[in-house]
This record gives sequence, structure tokens and C-alpha cells, in this order.
Amino acid sequence: MLATSMTSVVAEKDSEEDDKIEKTIKNPFKISIKGMMKCGHRSAYAVLINSIEEVKFKEYGFTGKGFLRTSHYYLSDRTGKFNFDATRYATDHKLYLNITHYCISDHEKRNVYQNCFMQVKHEIKGDLRAIRFDLNEIDLEEFNYQSEDVKCVDWPYKYPKYYETKHNGDL
Repeated sequence: MLATSMTSVVAEKDSEEDDKIEKTIKNPFKISIKGMMKCGHRSAYAVLINSIEEVKFKEYGFTGKGFLRTSHYYLSDRTGKFNFDATRYATDHKLYLNITHYCISDHEKRNVYQNCFMQVKHEIKGDLRAIRFDLNEIDLEEFNYQSEDVKCVDWPYKYPKYYETKHNGDL
């Protein structure tokens, strides 16, 4: 099982100039992330969530930063709760939740005839060497979970047409 692969090695550098402790993970290990999504004071159900790590890479001689998806995609349940497992590759990398949600506080950005959503990142803070993260409540209406980039796609069905109902007295 993955319990044997949770080994981490802490090696001190010998030079006096660099007395930092370098943390190296020999094998990736499993972590558990749980919490609850809220939209205002209500539970936010069907919020698409996955975990990502910020990684450094070299490409054509330049160093850059990017994101590595470290879990499958999950949906929050009817009560807004989520609980899933992910893989951790390095403890010194920042860990984020990648959140796709429909809790858009600015009603002018919505289109009733389309399915509108936005994508944001939530940084997981605390001891990044931990294997269990309880994020408690995340209120998606807060400013830092709102994005200027709202994407709207057509619904997979046609919007129903409403006809005027005529009663016996209206004839």
C-alpha cells in the first residue's frame, strides 16, 4: 500500500553558507483533503474540485512555474462537502485546490439561457508535510474566489417556451 511510500528524507547540507534543510521525498505519497463549499449561506453542490501542485520546470534554458494536477476530478455533494485523495510529489511545492464553480456574485455576468461558471485556485496553507488537510468552509462568494473571466456554455437542452394560459373567464 502507499503507507510504505510515505518515506521522506531530511538531509542537512555541509557548507556553512547554505545551512538550509533540504527535504526530498523518495516516493510520492497519498494525502487526504476535505472541506465544505458554500455559496453565501447555502451549500454549494456539484462544485468541480481537484488538487494541483505548483512546480518549477526548465524549458529551453528558462525556468518557469506551472501546475501539475495531482488528483482526479471530484464534485462536492448535496451538502457542499467534499473528501478526496491526492498524490503529493514534493513537500516544498505549494498545494492548491482548482475549483470550478457557478457561485457568481455579480448577476450582470450571468446569462439565464446558459450555464455560467468560473475557475479559481485556493491555496492550501498550513504544514505542507501533513497528509490530512481539513479546509473547513470555503465561501465561494468571497472576493478572492470570484474571477473576471466567466465562461458560459449553452445548456444541453432547449430552454422551455412558456405559453399564456387562458382560463374560462378569459375566453
